[in-house]
Order: sequence, then C-alpha cells, then structure tokens
Amino acid sequence: MKSRNIMLLAALALDATAAVIENDSLSVGLNETNGALTVVDKRTSRVWTSLSDGCPLVLTRAEAGNGVISFEASTRSVAGALSGRVTLDGESVRCRLEAPPDAPFAVGDENLVGWPVGFAAERGERFLLPHGAGFSFDAGETDLGERFDARMHGYSREWRMGLWAQHAERVAEDGEILGAGGCMAVVETPCNTVGFYLKRANGLMGFSCLWEDDLGTWGHARSIRFAFLTNCSPMAVALRYREEMKRKGYYKTFAEKERERPQMAERFRRLAGAPSVWYWAVDGDKAGVCRYLRETCGFGNFLFQFARRKDLGVWVTPDEVKACAEAAPGVLLSEYDIYKDTMEKRYLPLIEYVRPYWSLEAADNGDIVHDASGQAIRGWKVALKGEADGLGKGLGCATICEQTVCKYVRKGLSAALASCPWYTGRYLDVTGCAAPFECYHPKHRMSRRESVARRREMMAIPGDEFGLLSATEDGQDFLASVCDYFTCGFSAANDYRVDGGRWMWKIYDGEPPDEIRRGTDERTRMPIFEMVFHACQVAYWDWCDYNFKFPRIWWKRDLFNALCGTPPLYFFNEETWPRFRDRLRASYDVATPVARATFSSPMTAYRILTPDRSVQRAEFANGVASTVNFGERPFVMKDGHVLAPRGHRFEGCHDDNPVNAKPSKTSR
Repeated sequence: MKSRNIMLLAALALDATAAVIENDSLSVGLNETNGALTVVDKRTSRVWTSLSDGCPLVLTRAEAGNGVISFEASTRSVAGALSGRVTLDGESVRCRLEAPPDAPFAVGDENLVGWPVGFAAERGERFLLPHGAGFSFDAGETDLGERFDARMHGYSREWRMGLWAQHAERVAEDGEILGAGGCMAVVETPCNTVGFYLKRANGLMGFSCLWEDDLGTWGHARSIRFAFLTNCSPMAVALRYREEMKRKGYYKTFAEKERERPQMAERFRRLAGAPSVWYWAVDGDKAGVCRYLRETCGFGNFLFQFARRKDLGVWVTPDEVKACAEAAPGVLLSEYDIYKDTMEKRYLPLIEYVRPYWSLEAADNGDIVHDASGQAIRGWKVALKGEADGLGKGLGCATICEQTVCKYVRKGLSAALASCPWYTGRYLDVTGCAAPFECYHPKHRMSRRESVARRREMMAIPGDEFGLLSATEDGQDFLASVCDYFTCGFSAANDYRVDGGRWMWKIYDGEPPDEIRRGTDERTRMPIFEMVFHACQVAYWDWCDYNFKFPRIWWKRDLFNALCGTPPLYFFNEETWPRFRDRLRASYDVATPVARATFSSPMTAYRILTPDRSVQRAEFANGVASTVNFGERPFVMKDGHVLAPRGHRFEGCHDDNPVNAKPSKTSR
C-alpha cells in the first residue's frame, strides 16, 4: 500500500520520503523528516506544497494507514515529545498537534511553534483574509501595509476569524468573476494563535499560523483544517465557516435571539437599519439634533451614542438623555463604557482626567492582570497633568482581569440605569478588538481560552440581565451570538484607518491617503465577516472611519452600506453638525433600505459582475438583492436595467418595519 502510494506521488513529482494517505479526491503526503505537507487535488491537478522555509518540527516517527498519518516529533520550544495526526476526510485534511498539557512551553516570539506550514501560492491566485471586515488580495500584491509584514494575533482587530483561503478565479462569458479551485484554512483552536503571518515565496504571498504557549505550558491540542474546494469563491468559504460557527455556538440570528429574549423584540426592530449617530459636544443641543434627524432627515429609527469624556471635551447628563428620548420617541440611546481599563488610586493625582466609567475598586481588590513576572499589565495611555493635547502620552491604564470583570459590569450597568433609565443600549469599548490575554495572578489565573469564555459571558450581560442592546468595538466571531452591534465591525483594520480612536471629529477634506483608499477599494475589499454573520449582528464603520470622514468618498461608503445591508455611522461635534446635516437625508436613503429589509436574513450570495470588480451584487435569504456600481461607466444588467455610474439598485427591498417613518425605494 505504501509503495503504491509513493509511486503515485512520485509520478506527480512529490516527495517520495513522505508518509501518504489518499482517497478519490486527494493524495496527502507528510515529509517524514520535517513535517511539510504535500497535497494533490486529483480533481483539479493542483499540487499544494508547504511554503519553502519548512517547519520547526523534527519528526522521529511517521506511519500512515486508514486515512490517518500519525507521527511523533520534537521542537526546541516544548519540553518532551509531541504527537500529531493528519486525517483525510473527503475533501478536507485535518492537522492536529498534541503534547502533555503540563509540558513546559517556552514563552516568547522566538519560541512559537509553526506546524502545519501554509501552502505556497501560484501566480494568479488570490488570498481571502479576515483582516478587519475582510480583504481579497492577488497573491502577487506587495503593498499591504506594515502589519502584514508582522505577526497578527488571532482574535484581534487584525484577524477577526480563524480562517484564510487561497484560490483561483475564472471569468464567465458575461464578465462575472467566479470561484475556481482553492484551499480554505479553518483554525479550530484560534485562542493561542499569535502568528497569522505573511511568508513570501517566489514573490507571492502565503499565510501560516504559529502556536504560542498556554500560561507557559502546552495546555491543549492545536488543530487546523484545510478544505480543498473545486469552487473556492468567497461566498463558498463564508458558508462553510458559518457552519463551523454554528457548531461552536457562535452563530445566532436576530430571529433566534428574539425567540430566546422576547422582551428585546421591540429594540431589535428599532435596530434594523438604524444609523449610528455619535454626537460629542459639551454645550450642543443633543435633543435638537435628535429632533432634526427624525423630522428633517427622515430617520425612522436610529441609534444615538453618548459619551462622558471630559478629556475629549464631551459630556452628557441624565436630563439630556431624557430630552433626547422625548424629542425622538423610540430612538435607541446608548453610552460609551469600558471594563478593560482602570487606574490605581495612587496614580489619580498624576493624571489630567479621572474617567467616570473606570472601576477604580478593581485595583484595590487585586483584580488587575499580571504577567508572568508578577507585574501589572498596562494598556491605553492617559494624559498626565500638563500634557498639551490630552490624548494619552503618559501613563498606561491597568487592565482588569476578565476572570473578575463581570461583577464590575453588573455594578456599572445597575448604577447607569438607576440614574438614567432611558438608555436602551451599552457600548463596551475594546472587548471586541483586543486579542485574548493571559493573567498570572495567583487568585485569578486566566488562559486565553478562558479569556474568550469570559468575554462571551461579559458581553451577554447587557442583554440577558438588563434588556440593553449589547455592543463593542470591532467584533470577533465568538462574540457574534452575544453582541447586537459592532462599532468598527464594517471598517478595515487599523492599517487602513487614520485616527485609531484619538481624533474622531477631524474631517479630511482633501484626497484620501493611500491607507484609506485601500480600506474602501472595491477591487480588494471583501466583506467576509458580513458574509458569515450578517443576520446575527449589525456592523458599523468605525467612529474614526465614518461615512463622511473623507467627504470625497462619502458616496462610496454609502454604496458599501447599500451593497452589504449595513447601516451608516455618522460622527458629529458642534462644528461638523451644521456643515454636514443637510446631506444626511440623501445618504440615509441610499445606505439604509437593504439593512432594514435584511436585518435577520443571512447573506446567500456575493457576486462580482465585471472583470474590473466595479459592479458587485449581494443576495439575501429573504429574496432581497442589492447591486451597486462603483465604476464610472453604466452597467447593463441581465434584465436590461441600466445601472448608472456610482448607482445602485435594490430588488425585493420592501420596508415593512413599523418603526420606520417611510418606505424605502425599490430602485434607484
């Protein structure tokens, strides 16, 4: 058997020193020296080989049989022997690496374990990456941004889902770009993945992941699955990952959430298609803004976001919140909050502003994160007294351990609603963007897997216990079932934003810089997160990357909203409100109808209709379809409808949500 397989693989110019397994679709070889993989897809004749710089494992034994390759190996980073399995199941190859849970695992970037190594690309292939909301790059792309040349932590704002894919494309006779053969990687144990990292071979991209320690030990098995698909389109990848999320319990539509929490039904209906409006002003007429949005702009439903940030010149009182509720009945009212940062009381005299939402008792209670050396881990910097810009050059905040954080969330929300019962939502900053972290404090040790579990528990509290819409920053796949909306969920990662949450009110009137053009380029943007989770959460642009942040491409951001069924986000202060308010009605009419109509309806198809990728179409389970033309030339659709440059067309998009003031237009 082994001899026959080796002969087969040798005929395909593969490594004859490999342990081999095969079925009707695939032949899989594992190099018996270094653990490199070679996969032959018999259906497409594509030979997939591990990236050329190999693997840090040293194999001591390998044997194949019954669709499984088992092996033993060693690596300098982990004490003792490792064992691994490569399992062939239909068109999927699963790779699993194990060691005794208490085996010492050396800490540090130089000790990361990188098996299995990703596959080398071929010219003309593309990579689909969950970087921010999602990108699709040609494998020969060289200008990706600094972060792509470094390691990106799994479950962070940079890599929000445990997947990537590389695939070929073909162009149909009518010009539509279709998926062809490819490979989809699903990281089944993403919590200890530090290194989704770019590796180039022959000038082409390639991606792998690296495994890090678990509190200084091996801790748990590491697993990744490669699915070799004859049609590896982005939507096919999204649908497969959706099934993975259902299996893990991370996928829950709004319809399912409403069945579990019927008391939230009205608030969910008001969230459908609701623009997110941030109005940061000390003396501004917040109630007047709400009234204008409802009566003049025609916002049938919208989400109005407050903050208490004296360091940024913004404040809100309960009376102002009440006035907004009265000015626009049914408006969703939410406030910025955070349960990651805090500060030790001994440092309070040194800093410029004490933030009202800090849980100051957390440090007194010994509930802050410590590293392996026993030092408190510090995060976001706040300004020391005398710093001119007040934007955080000075002292880093302490970090509340997520093993202890839920009690502070409950206390904070109880106090907030006691003083201001008009709130209908809560925005908990950072929770959805930061990578899972560890805590070595002896009273509340926490692994990265426990960090993920506690975040899910934490983000469920606003809805389950207080009847509030639950929201956070960016969003990661494990939060989609417990969060209702994500600010930044529709934006690119930080490489393709300009402010990073510091100068949200600043408007850039000139030509957008390269990083912004990248984040809104229809040729490379691929909203994979929305393709998977559209019916589970509402994804907004970032509060420092909103629809009119760069007025010259406001139209394009509105079209992306229209295409994907996501509502817009607008950010104002006293200066920008009078400047842009008269343009809101037109933006709302383009950006919101599909979001209202498809609120709890999954996306079922995503099509690129022209070779230049300028015309794109999304389809949803309830029959709604949205087609947009980002280009400068008219596009004739199959039914003869002419889609104007920078135009859009909505089909089946009837607005039957009673909270909205007027029906949406079905075609434009």
